[in-house]
Amino acid sequence: MSKIDIDKLSIEVMNELRLYGKATIEIVEKAVEETAKETVNELRVTSPEGKTGDYSESWKKKRDKSKMGKYRYDMIVYSAKPDYRLTHLLEYGHAVRRGGRKIGKAKAFPHIKDAEIHAKKRLENKIVRALEELNG
Repeated sequence: MSKIDIDKLSIEVMNELRLYGKATIEIVEKAVEETAKETVNELRVTSPEGKTGDYSESWKKKRDKSKMGKYRYDMIVYSAKPDYRLTHLLEYGHAVRRGGRKIGKAKAFPHIKDAEIHAKKRLENKIVRALEELNG
């Protein structure tokens, strides 16, 4: 262990905290990116298959530019055009053409909420594990 002049102690502490902050930001960004990619893959597998299978292949991820900042890293998992219109209908069900809601309702295929719950758990676990490794 090296000796530090007492006058330079605060500078050294601040340098270490700055390095720790940068490492933490990198860990979080990597975890968010990986989790978004895994969520897209999960949604592609768990999405209901239609006649063409286009809906399950429409899932994408992107960086949320409206919420950018120095300490913020957001990703959006979304269904691309034109299949984004189906997400609510498939997740919650909908009225059928001639039956309204009372006589007949199309079956719901909940898949988005489940993927969101899994993503939150995965992200938290990744960040905690990486920070534990960083701290030793």
